Amino acid sequence: MACGAGLWLLALVVTAGHFVVVLGFPRVAALLPSSRFAVQDLSVVYEDGRGVLRDVLGELTGRGFAIVQVRARHVDDGRGATVVAELEVQGQPPVERVAVELTNLAGVLEVSTRHPATQ
Repeated sequence: MACGAGLWLLALVVTAGHFVVVLGFPRVAALLPSSRFAVQDLSVVYEDGRGVLRDVLGELTGRGFAIVQVRARHVDDGRGATVVAELEVQGQPPVERVAVELTNLAGVLEVSTRHPATQ
């Protein structure tokens, strides 16, 4: 509309500003620390009947994470009695760091993380 009104300089400045925001904002947002209220997804595959979920939850809460939701289902994948627990957690340290530590717990077979925005 600015061009139609003869304000071509304003139209150029606003268009350039638009592209600066659209292209620059994701880079700036990636540099900002994540909110401690941001929900992060964590999937843990573990051996059933060994109290592993209790250990996983204890490790997460001990590191300052709050457990928002837990969904667990039994899986028959040839590894014996296994359970896949999908956890939604909130907390400041990135859950990826804790995921590495969770793989060292006895009975944990696999750990993966995913940010909910990538669903």
